[in-house]
Amino acid sequence: MTTRELFNNTQQSLQSLYPENEAKTIVEWLFCDVLKLKNRIALYENFDIIIPEQTQTKIQRKLKRLQQFEPIQYVLHKAWFMNLELHVSSDVLIPRPETEELCHTLLNEVKLANANLLDLATGSGCLAIAIKKTKPNWEVTATDISPSALKLSNCNASRHKVNINFVLDDMLHSSLIHTKKQFDIIVSNPPYIPISEKKIMRPNVTNYEPSIALYVQDQDPLLFYRAIAQIAEECLHPNGSIYMEVHENYANKKKAFFESKNWNTKIYFDMNDKPRFIKAQKNG
Repeated sequence: MTTRELFNNTQQSLQSLYPENEAKTIVEWLFCDVLKLKNRIALYENFDIIIPEQTQTKIQRKLKRLQQFEPIQYVLHKAWFMNLELHVSSDVLIPRPETEELCHTLLNEVKLANANLLDLATGSGCLAIAIKKTKPNWEVTATDISPSALKLSNCNASRHKVNINFVLDDMLHSSLIHTKKQFDIIVSNPPYIPISEKKIMRPNVTNYEPSIALYVQDQDPLLFYRAIAQIAEECLHPNGSIYMEVHENYANKKKAFFESKNWNTKIYFDMNDKPRFIKAQKNG
């Protein structure tokens, strides 16, 4: 069977589960990975070669996982963030384009040559690693409640040859507030989806990505933002800033919360024109 034939068959197998363009993209990732091709151009240049049966079998095994709505990133154990390839598993969230926007915003605004940055709820380490790669003179600390996530983020940092201080810490009961460590910047993409929204979310998220990194109880959407504020009150330098990803429906409520603490606060909109990020600057 040629690459073209198997590609078309595989895409057709997924089109009942995903929109046509998304199914095509998933299959492109799958084939590039299994066939060890650098990019989509190389894939289409090899569309008429015969695929060995052993390779066909490997693709079929991965296809069965995809047909169960398992995300392609978990099937391949890789995701991309800020042009960096990261190892991922179901222990961590898959990095999203919106979080790349948060990263870009921080890097574009903070002009410090040297800084101490704290990444709360680091997951795969995507934010911490991308920031450290861009700002090698910055000292970066990254925390997470999950030992499995920290093990994976450590591996990603080693792969990209960056030195990050990873700390096992529960941000709701953080040990950081008892230390004398001070930071210039805090960044966080904490859990913020109300648990009631789970029933309307796609199974590739709800069945595979870690609930601990996704959801909060409906009655307390500010839970993790209060924790961030508490940590910042103790650990952030005067005039330091927090950059946070937020739920679009609660951006104004979270902005008001930080303003009530006399923080200078600003909402940023994402690529879909939704209020997705907040910057809160601590008054000196």
